Formats: sequence, C-alpha cells, structure tokens
Amino acid sequence: GNAVFHELKQDENGNLLECFVPEMLPETQAPVIEETNLVTQEKTWQNLPENFRLQAVITYDPAKRNNLLDYELTLAGSRRILLQPTLERVIAADEIFTQLPATGCFTLDVIVKGDLCDICVNGERTVVQTIQRQNTELKVLDHSQLLVESPALGTVKAAESTLKTQPGYTLQSLKVSPLK
Repeated sequence: GNAVFHELKQDENGNLLECFVPEMLPETQAPVIEETNLVTQEKTWQNLPENFRLQAVITYDPAKRNNLLDYELTLAGSRRILLQPTLERVIAADEIFTQLPATGCFTLDVIVKGDLCDICVNGERTVVQTIQRQNTELKVLDHSQLLVESPALGTVKAAESTLKTQPGYTLQSLKVSPLK
C-alpha cells in the first residue's frame, strides 16, 4: 500500500514530536540523484522516479539567519517546501511548522508514493498531502544573496555588478532513491 507509518515521541522538554518509524520505511533502490556540499542559486534535476524517497540536509550560518531569504525545494512542479530562518519556520505542503531550530541545520525526509507526498521535517514534524504531478523534476532555489565583499568606504556607490555575493545555504546532502 501507500502507507508510511508515523510515531509520536516526546523530547526532553515534554513536547510531542511526530516522525517516521525508521524500521517501517519503504525499502529503496540505489539512489538516482546524489549531491553533497552543493552551493547554488538554482538547480533542477529531471526524471524523478514515479515513487521515491528524498533525503536532504540543508545548512546555513545561524549568525546570518536574519539576512537570509527563503530556500525552496519544489517536487514534481506541485509541492513546495520553504525554509524561512528569519521567520523561524518551515512551510511544507502548505502546512506551517514554527520554531525552526536556530542550529543552522535543517533535514527533510520525503516519501512520494502514488499521489501521496509524506514529508518529515527535522525528524519531528510530518505532513501528508496529495500530489498532482505537473512534471518529473526536483528544483532547488536559494533566494538569498549574501554580500561577501563590501565596497570600500568613502567610494561612490559600487555598481551592482561589482558586488560579490554568494548563496546563503548549502545543500550538504541530497539523495533521491526509487522505492522498491
């Protein structure tokens, strides 16, 4: 079937968390997409499998959290997952998860099977929604551009093209594996 089992856990502060049951996750085949330490404004991967598991770790510098814009993952042209550190939240499949930890690390575990998209955020919150596939791609967008070199003081305002910027996030790891 299409079921992915969830379990309730309690953290050290007494908060209830919901996550996937590791022993009951669907088995996967060898990954068709694997990336590590990717720093980019935008990247698209084509030809996602029909049914798959996506695992991702996204990092950012917590000291620069207030300067970051959204980091966005879009699955099959239909489901967006937004990381919004300045608002201390994640939006996954139109569900808003607040109190994003300021650790600078964000994890995703996503199971897409049939028309279901089951998303686990930071191993503590989940949401299940249907997915209407518009395509078979995965797209990541880093809407941040952090200034890495400022113009010298006392100079005339530098032309925008001379400012050096870099993306604000690093896709530490990404793995997309077809389900067996």
